[in-house]
Amino acid sequence: METINENINFGDASATVNAAIDVLEKELTVVEEELKPRIIYAPITGKISNIYKGDGEFVRAGESIFGIESTEPKYILGYVRPPFTVKPEPGVKVQVRTRRPDRSYFASEITKVGGQIKFIERGLVRPGLNSESGLPVQIKVVHSEELKLYPGEYVDIVLDQ
Repeated sequence: METINENINFGDASATVNAAIDVLEKELTVVEEELKPRIIYAPITGKISNIYKGDGEFVRAGESIFGIESTEPKYILGYVRPPFTVKPEPGVKVQVRTRRPDRSYFASEITKVGGQIKFIERGLVRPGLNSESGLPVQIKVVHSEELKLYPGEYVDIVLDQ
């Protein structure tokens, strides 16, 4: 009994077909590599707070996969409301007071000052006001065993005169 291959004369076409198959196999290998799961390393330590993409979903470059919340604050973002009785600048000493019943506090200093006055987040606006503005400042958190701040905790800042 004859086979199909015995009746077909590929001639020079077999080399072309084999070359095309090789190219397609290499392209398939590249696609398979791209589809493999990847290990992602976070640039910060913390806990995952929001998951934006599920298992097996495709992600474009720059697209968020999940949100990470810090478990230990590194700095405090505060606002100095005008008029300024003390010029806010790096190195100015401050007292950071918690809003806890014991009103614990610690001494720190301003590390950075924003470039312009901005509207303050609604949760930080003083009672009775609809909106308020202030100059943003970054304040170093001084860690101690007695007083542990939680990320997102509201505190009061008093600039030393």
